[in-house]
Amino acid sequence: MSRLINTEPPSKRRNKAAREIVLCIRTAASCQDQDQLLDLMAHIASSLEIIEGCIEQSVTAWEKRNYWVKADRYRMKWEWVQPAFEAVISYLESKGGAGNIPVETLLEIAEELGGITISPNHRMGKPWTGAYSIWQLRSIS
Repeated sequence: MSRLINTEPPSKRRNKAAREIVLCIRTAASCQDQDQLLDLMAHIASSLEIIEGCIEQSVTAWEKRNYWVKADRYRMKWEWVQPAFEAVISYLESKGGAGNIPVETLLEIAEELGGITISPNHRMGKPWTGAYSIWQLRSIS
């Protein structure tokens, strides 16, 4: 079996995931459907997981080159990702527990990603469609 080579740099994957998170938060603000809200939160969780993986990949490359200060600063800049991921996961594990959306977490994420702008005519579609069922399948195995 041949090796799988990912040609996208971590920064591109991280930026795409961050844009999708901002779009999900925007949509969640006006969402009334519980199933769609679970999909949105599951997609936010998977995007936060992608961001965390990209951060570690970037930091590992810098540490190999002895750029420890740069790596530490980068980790500190993105240290909010893990607690936000855990809060979203706890919401998903309670299956939306009586509609208690982790509003504080979403506000913190929105604040951290505040510099990202998405035009109303974006071409991202609805990347969260079916994300909760995929998350359930992944958590079972």
